[in-house]
Amino acid sequence: MPNGLRIIWSSPGYSHCCFTAHSDMDQELVQKITQAFVAIDARDPAGNAILEGEACKAFVPGITTGWETLEKAAEQASIL
Repeated sequence: MPNGLRIIWSSPGYSHCCFTAHSDMDQELVQKITQAFVAIDARDPAGNAILEGEACKAFVPGITTGWETLEKAAEQASIL
């Protein structure tokens, strides 16, 4: 029940739905894939269907920094 929950901690904002690749993946291919995702347009019916399927309005390029808090929490939970 929502009324029975209370927030005990909130993380800083982070990209919650990320596509990842191995660090030695060819960077040209990484850029091509990134551009393909970023180019998906909600005004296009096919693009809109993709974005609705992911419950988002657009894809944005990912970041490789700022994950320390999430990594630490995962390590403490024995996930990593």
